[in-house]
Amino acid sequence: MRPQSAAANVVSVLTSNKPIHGSFNTSTAIFLRTSNAEITTRVNLFHTGDDDKPTAASIHTSNG
Repeated sequence: MRPQSAAANVVSVLTSNKPIHGSFNTSTAIFLRTSNAEITTRVNLFHTGDDDKPTAASIHTSNG
């Protein structure tokens, strides 16, 4: 998966045997998960201040 960039309130990228590369912007949460490959990204988290919940990031690879 190689998006040049993606922006959304919630970003979720799940894959196996494929790397995740690119730039991601989110104001709520981002979830990046792959197996058997690397994750190379630039992640920008923006808190809008609309609520008390923090902006969250979960980035996980196994065997990569």
